[in-house]
Amino acid sequence: MGRISGAFLAGKTKWGETSIDALRREVKEETNLKITNIKFALVQDCIHSKEFYRDAHFVLLNYTCRCVGKPRVN
Repeated sequence: MGRISGAFLAGKTKWGETSIDALRREVKEETNLKITNIKFALVQDCIHSKEFYRDAHFVLLNYTCRCVGKPRVN
């Protein structure tokens, strides 16, 4: 299994989608990688955070995972 360290992906959970399914979908869409060994790491409650482009309340779910197979750079 390959390893990517320090990668941060962001996306929204679709209606009826679990957070794990959203994670798998977002990673696949943005990196074309399949992931396994998903483990919850931390939740962040961001209220009025200056890092975001608009004033809002974001709940960020952070996970660790492994990619299936060997990552390739095209």
